[in-house]
Amino acid sequence: MGSALLLTVEGLAVSTILITREQRATAAALQAETRTRRDLVQTLKRERQDAYFHRITLAQRELSVDDLSRALKLLDECPEDLRQWEWNYLMRLCRVDPLVVRDKTQVVCVAFSPDGERLASAGGDGAVKVWESKTGKLTQTLDTGSEFVVSIAYHPDGKRVATVGMDQQAKIWDLATGREVFAGPCDTVHTNGASQSVAFSPDGRLLAAGTEGAVNVWAWEKQQLLHTFPGHEKHGISVAFTRKGRLASGSWGGIVRLWDAEAGGKPLGRFPESRKARQPVGAMAFSEDGRRLATASYGRRVEIWDTVKGKLLHTLQHSGLVFCVALSRDGQRLASAGEDQTVRIWDTESGREVLGLRGHTGACGSVAFSPDGRRLASVSLDGTIRVWDATPLEGHEGQEALTFNKHGDEIWSLAVSPDGRRVVSAGFNGLAKVWDAKSSRMNADFKGHRQVVFCVAWQPNGRQIASTGRDGMLFSVKVWDAQTGREAYTIPGGQEFFAVAFSPDGQRLVTGSADRTVQVWDAKTGREVATLGAHDRLIRGVAFSRDGRRLASLSGDGIVNLWDATQLDMKQDPLTTIRGPVPGPSMNVAISPDGRRVAMGGEENTVKILDVESGLPLQTLRGHSGNIYTVAFSPDEDGRWVASAGEDSAVKVWDSHTGKLLHSFRGHTGLVSSLTFNPDGHSVISGSRDHTVKFWDVPPLEAMPNP
Repeated sequence: MGSALLLTVEGLAVSTILITREQRATAAALQAETRTRRDLVQTLKRERQDAYFHRITLAQRELSVDDLSRALKLLDECPEDLRQWEWNYLMRLCRVDPLVVRDKTQVVCVAFSPDGERLASAGGDGAVKVWESKTGKLTQTLDTGSEFVVSIAYHPDGKRVATVGMDQQAKIWDLATGREVFAGPCDTVHTNGASQSVAFSPDGRLLAAGTEGAVNVWAWEKQQLLHTFPGHEKHGISVAFTRKGRLASGSWGGIVRLWDAEAGGKPLGRFPESRKARQPVGAMAFSEDGRRLATASYGRRVEIWDTVKGKLLHTLQHSGLVFCVALSRDGQRLASAGEDQTVRIWDTESGREVLGLRGHTGACGSVAFSPDGRRLASVSLDGTIRVWDATPLEGHEGQEALTFNKHGDEIWSLAVSPDGRRVVSAGFNGLAKVWDAKSSRMNADFKGHRQVVFCVAWQPNGRQIASTGRDGMLFSVKVWDAQTGREAYTIPGGQEFFAVAFSPDGQRLVTGSADRTVQVWDAKTGREVATLGAHDRLIRGVAFSRDGRRLASLSGDGIVNLWDATQLDMKQDPLTTIRGPVPGPSMNVAISPDGRRVAMGGEENTVKILDVESGLPLQTLRGHSGNIYTVAFSPDEDGRWVASAGEDSAVKVWDSHTGKLLHSFRGHTGLVSSLTFNPDGHSVISGSRDHTVKFWDVPPLEAMPNP
């Protein structure tokens, strides 16, 4: 009996052990499965985020070569829940260029007003300048009495600013009166890396600045020094407040200390604990909750710290000294800049660089996010303030002043009436449309060409339009009434007429065709007058100078012949022959209004401006990333501006005398095949294979910097 009981107990014990082991094994398996699932979720999350960042990088690259269609496709593929500052910035960049403000001196510091409506900047001339942050309009200039200002900060009420200048004084200025209301010592006066030498507390009662190796905190309205925090090197001290009023100070020795600005006393913490191989900290930025601190270092890096644990979270490398840093309002994006002239945007969670914003040509001394976190301002020794805008689009933004989208197919050619009030556009479906340049309202349709229209031209008196095109296997030139669309006459041809132009006096019509000849016709009757001359290849385009003295013809082998347009009634030899690259199927040659220069598409995606008499190059314009399909001079006497467009879908406007790029208009998503200036010179009109015609306003270009 006892033995049986013992055996039973032993059996139960063994069973319990086995059950326990099985339970443990099951629990371990469940834990392993949970870890595997968690790891899988994290891996998928990381891969999804990597794919998002990759699309952002590709979209920025496509925009850099003006491929708007590809950039928009990549941005559209980005998951909505991952879209952050960089996505909104690139989407806006597809439609609107960033604001660039040009000062006449070096700019080293900048700050947004608390409402985000203004920017305060300072630098090489010792003046504080206040600008409208959305337009760049200068609204106030305040003389600080110092030869150079290195740091600026807005008071939380937006009515005052604090500055630090080469006079080694931290000063507070009343913006309404322009008067100095406080001054205290500050010796952090380097022209680079000193943009955060002074700071207001969040409630505006306290002002902090460093001098003689210590940080001073004043109750500035009472002119009272509250605390002096020692222990810093004497070369330079940067300061920053948290939202809760704690103060951070960065030293030349690379140590950041946290202080209680109200109570004073010893440091609450320091980062890092070791001084080993540390470089000066020139700027700092806190997250909204104060739990993260970013520091900009002369060691060519930005460090992100956990202020609670004192732990280094990320090290973000630059290729040069880092002078400034800023955190977005939500803390998810960090901006930094410095010696390498590039403003870099980082993901604070992963430490990954998201965007590199280029445009400055000098060291960047300061960056600042707007209070809503949507815009980022940066300043540089090149004298510019750039505002990188990530405000979400509302649907009405765009560089174009007007878009005509009533064509159902590709647009190959357009022309504007002499009074600038109407536009004729035509292309692949053979239908030419005449429409109002202000309202886009249709005036007339011309259906004389059934398959395709190669070229259109407006008679100088505005009454008739000439078009060349194809009707089945027949090719012709048709002249028709611009008001009614009623055909006046037809010039039949055995081969394609690719080009047509009226002489400036309206008496002659000149055509270029696939039979390689330049022919002259009576503009009233369509009677053939003469064959002016011939090329070795088909004729792609013809164009008159505005004074009526020169005619240019362009053939498929890239040869431009210049003819005496005062002798159109007889055969002649070219006055000048210029060799260029093989053109696309559109006209890519133009003569300046005074007849002295020719613009044409050149090798390696360039626009070349040449002297008519000698054929020698005067300017080579570089900036397109595809072949040039169309060029035009502005209508002023010397053709000050030249516009160009083509495969990359961008419309670019240049100074024809200096070769300087004035502006690059983005909006088309297909090849731009035709463009012209409005007769008043106030706009450029472009037609594209994306089925649209767009107007681009030109007057502001005089004030525009290089994009």
